[in-house]
Amino acid sequence: MKIIEITSPNDERIIDYKSMKDNLIDSLGNSIFVAEGEKVVLKLLKYNLKIVSVFAKRSFYSEHFNCFENFHSTNLFTANDELLKNIIGFKMHTGVMAIAHKPEMSDINQLSDTIVCLNGIVDSENIGSIVRNCVAFGVDSLIYDKT
Repeated sequence: MKIIEITSPNDERIIDYKSMKDNLIDSLGNSIFVAEGEKVVLKLLKYNLKIVSVFAKRSFYSEHFNCFENFHSTNLFTANDELLKNIIGFKMHTGVMAIAHKPEMSDINQLSDTIVCLNGIVDSENIGSIVRNCVAFGVDSLIYDKT
């Protein structure tokens, strides 16, 4: 496992982490997203999505070394706490992020019988709370608008 040390907030390899916006597009035109937080990234590593990169404190890689055995083409980045803060603009609680390709949208007929619809919700904290509640209550399908 090769971990790349980032020493400058202007390093082009981590540009997508600097914006932390939804609907990111990589250099090849693929839709990507940024996952933030240790639990979220660990869950992401278990799914069959193409993970572009992981950007985390070195301790995360040490603690979860076995999670990266099959990620030979994924860029693994690290930086010290101060640089991580400078890159994303705020102190991260867990110091762990990842970028992955967005999965294909499912056909509405493939969704489960229990669906939550999100309409006009723009606050990411509210969306996070809703998604966590959906998981707690066994909801596995979400429909959302572009807002």
